Amino acid sequence: MDAAVAGATGCFYYSGQMWTSAERLLVHEKVYDEFVEKLRRRVAELVIGDPASEETDMGPLCNEATLERVRGHVEEARAAGAKVERFGQEHDLYYPPTILTDVTTEMRIMQEETFGPVAPILKIASAREAVEIANRSSLGLIASLWTRDLAVARQRSAAAWVRQHQRDQ
Repeated sequence: MDAAVAGATGCFYYSGQMWTSAERLLVHEKVYDEFVEKLRRRVAELVIGDPASEETDMGPLCNEATLERVRGHVEEARAAGAKVERFGQEHDLYYPPTILTDVTTEMRIMQEETFGPVAPILKIASAREAVEIANRSSLGLIASLWTRDLAVARQRSAAAWVRQHQRDQ
């Protein structure tokens, strides 16, 4: 669990603006509450400030257009029923690390790349559901699977690769 939470903080690396930053988190219902609580505690510890400082975990967004996209995705999710938790205040181009719960796959934040410090968390019932959700995307997204069951990991990652390869043909 701790390793998965540490991996999920990838939503906030470089303020979520890297193409390798985590964009959406699909968490099994059996561990969802524990995962969300541990992520909250970790995000609350992030230091926001000057990116040149070694103490800083998260700096500003790169420009106003990125800030507006992040704001828009979060506000649309809130309007559609997501719960929004912000850890800090917005100022200038600094957008606080934000966790969204009660998200749905229909929300734009779960369908598009936000490129901001936001962790939308979707509760899922199975690894199969996670693969199905991942395969609905038209984007070439990266993914990681965190589990103690390596057989499930191998099976689901192979199934996802096959579906993606078939779609690309």
